[in-house]
Amino acid sequence: VTVPSDATGNVTITIKDKGGNVIKEETVNISDGTAKLTVPDLNAGNYTVKVSLNDKTNYQWADETTADVEYAFVINKATYDMSNVVFEDKKVTYNGSVYSIEATNLPAGVTVTYENNGKTNAGVYTVVAKFSGNANYNAIPDMEATLTVNKVTVAKPTADNTVFTYNGQPQTYALAESEYYTVNNATAVNAGSYMVNVSLKDKLNYQWADGTNADIFFSFVINKATYDMGNIVLKPSTELDEVVV
Repeated sequence: VTVPSDATGNVTITIKDKGGNVIKEETVNISDGTAKLTVPDLNAGNYTVKVSLNDKTNYQWADETTADVEYAFVINKATYDMSNVVFEDKKVTYNGSVYSIEATNLPAGVTVTYENNGKTNAGVYTVVAKFSGNANYNAIPDMEATLTVNKVTVAKPTADNTVFTYNGQPQTYALAESEYYTVNNATAVNAGSYMVNVSLKDKLNYQWADGTNADIFFSFVINKATYDMGNIVLKPSTELDEVVV
C-alpha cells in the first residue's frame, strides 16, 4: 500500500479471499510512504485488501477521509511449460507383448494417466494422455499419439512339385514348416486328388506377404500305379481252352 512519502504511523492491512475469509491481518508500519504485507504461498484466486487507519482521530487519508479503503487484486493461475514433453507415435510388430506409449519429460508436479493404451493385438489405436497438476495452474490440454501394432508378415509356402504315384504307403505333400501356420490334409495313401489346406494360426495378428489372411489350398494328386506285366508268360494248355498265367 502506497501513502504520501512523508506519512508516518501504521495501518492495519487485512487480506480476504473471494469468500470473505480472512487470509491474513497485520498491523504494518509505514516506511518511506509504503506499507507492505507479504503473504507467502498465496494461491491463485480473487482477493481483497482492506487498509485501516489505526488512529483515525489523529490520522487521515490524503483526501481528508478516514474510512477503511479496499482494493481488489487477482492472482492468476500459472501455466505449466509442456514444451519439453515427449508423447510420440509408435509403430511395432505383433509378438504377444503389451505395447504402450508413455509421456516423458513432465514438469515437476504434473502427473499423467492414459486412455486406450496398453495394446497387444494388431491394430491402430489413438492413445490419449491426460495430465493433472497443481490447482494453482491452468488445466493442461490432453495430448494424443497413435500406437500402431502391425501384423506379422508370413511368406506363403511354395507348392510341392513331386509327382506322387500310389505305392501302398502314406505319402506326404511336403510344405515348409512354420510357427505361424498349420498344414492339414497333406498325407494320403490311396490314389486320388486331395486338397492340402494351409491356415494361419492367428488371422488377427498374422498375414501373408500379399496382405491377405485367407487359407491357401494346394492340389495333391496321387496317381494310380501301373502293374508291371513284363514278366507275364503265356502258356498253351491242351486240356483247357484258356491261357494259364
